[in-house]
Amino acid sequence: MLIRIKFAKLEPVKFIGHLDTMRYFQKVLFRSALPVRYSEGFNPHPLLEFANPLGVGISSSGEYLDFELTKDLDPKEVEDAVKGALTTGFEFVRLTVLNDRVQGVKKASAMSLVDRADYLLYIEDIEKGLKDEVLSAFREYISADSIMISAPTKKTERVFDLKENLFGFGTSLGEFLSVTGSDPEDEKCNLEEEENGLYLYLRLSSGSAMNIRPEIVLDSFTETKAPGVKTSDFAMHRIEMFHNTETGAVPLWAVK
Repeated sequence: MLIRIKFAKLEPVKFIGHLDTMRYFQKVLFRSALPVRYSEGFNPHPLLEFANPLGVGISSSGEYLDFELTKDLDPKEVEDAVKGALTTGFEFVRLTVLNDRVQGVKKASAMSLVDRADYLLYIEDIEKGLKDEVLSAFREYISADSIMISAPTKKTERVFDLKENLFGFGTSLGEFLSVTGSDPEDEKCNLEEEENGLYLYLRLSSGSAMNIRPEIVLDSFTETKAPGVKTSDFAMHRIEMFHNTETGAVPLWAVK
């Protein structure tokens, strides 16, 4: 039985790195007492597969973990077991039972499915005059025909056009939903817009083929167009991850 869970990683634990998150969920599944399939060999461990790792310091409402059970169970039983094993800062969002593996055909990994991700970049409290100035600057920045960004890699620097990797933006959730056509249920992000806050929503390329980190966009924006704010002033939250199909972007929970 193949299971995909969607979970939230919130403020108290957003500075926990990906490796520690992996170890945490190994313990979660051990505490759950579910019949999880383990690897073979001298050091068996639960066979877990995460979607695109989350950057340190970024919270999220749309993280994904795939694992396999050695026998079929009622999905509600699996959900209750996982919920009961989670601790503060991690929240269960939903569960999907994936289609069975086809013999001789490799099943697509969660990581390989991810093409795009939605992010919220925000400042919870900002003076109104500065807020209006930054929003105006952001719209000017994002409406350019091309936005060339230089991003460092392990060995060199990569230059890319943000506009080729940007699939929607907004300065409010309502505007963002109208641009992307997303289901409001998929854009729930454990955060509420406050009247005195500044909110920037982006849908960016994500995953193994092209992964645009939101802080790279903020660096480019604040250095060129937004006097008075800097990247470190913003908090960042990943809302959802998507697999792109011929009919549009589909959230990972709906890909079986």
